Amino acid sequence: MQPVPMPPEEILEEAANWVARLNADDRSREDEDRFRAWIAADPEHGVAFEVMDRGWSAIAGIQRRTKPQVHHLSRRQLVMAALGGSVVVGTSFLILRPATAQTYETAIGEQKHLALEDGSKILMNASTKLVISLTDTERNADLVYGRANFDIAKDSTRPFIVSAGQHQIVSQGSRFDVGHDGADVQVVLTQGIADFHDTMTASSTKKSLVVGDRLLASGPSVRIDRPRLEPLVAWQTRTAIFDDTMLSEAIREMNLYSQTKLEIVDGRTARLHVSGLYRVGDNAAFARSIAKFLPVRVSRQGDRMILRSSNSNG
Repeated sequence: MQPVPMPPEEILEEAANWVARLNADDRSREDEDRFRAWIAADPEHGVAFEVMDRGWSAIAGIQRRTKPQVHHLSRRQLVMAALGGSVVVGTSFLILRPATAQTYETAIGEQKHLALEDGSKILMNASTKLVISLTDTERNADLVYGRANFDIAKDSTRPFIVSAGQHQIVSQGSRFDVGHDGADVQVVLTQGIADFHDTMTASSTKKSLVVGDRLLASGPSVRIDRPRLEPLVAWQTRTAIFDDTMLSEAIREMNLYSQTKLEIVDGRTARLHVSGLYRVGDNAAFARSIAKFLPVRVSRQGDRMILRSSNSNG
């Protein structure tokens, strides 16, 4: 099935306003009636609302459950964050009904929403490859590389198994992010519970995850912590949140979304730290912003933006 085009920005903005209105403390019956009429007026309204509501749930829901101590995002900031990348990052929607395993990939700057026949939903980030297989007895996904958010429909008879390298995440109905990069796997649980299995050893190691847990696996090494989660799921609203993040790591994230690549040419610049919320997809704007408050010089060479220390002679 061909991807459904992303709704126009004005419809996305209307949907974002509805998300904010329906999550407001003073929501009324009249609001609900008007919302139902708006949804029924155009099929694109439902698609746009799904995009905005998913981003709201990922970030606002985490804030309620984990009570972060710093950098609370207002509703308006969340809405604008969701809208921020709507022009520069392509998104597509697929209805997935596989009789056999099917492979899906995203390019640089592209995201895809997959709606599975069992009711589960998957959001693939940029530069991601995913293989899905649904049968009457099994539900499986293999995250070959990249990052994806899994919103698993409840089914006690068919656990959903997400494989990432030699690791597996097993869920009967929950929501979690999985990132797979080489030997490194990251799992962030934002709703429900899930089990993590390390199959690298003869006796598989099992760890249970609850809301707010982040699991980091690198080869046979596995650990769980509970960091501030908003930066880890900000990609779902096509933004990047950096919280005292090393610049080299921030640039690696930003390069997922743009053909114009950022490149650091000296160790001093790589070790600088950056904080803030940024729209992804415009690396030139990100580089100019960085140069305003960090000792960094920016120059352009073809399709690359070169960052170097302003204290260097190079």
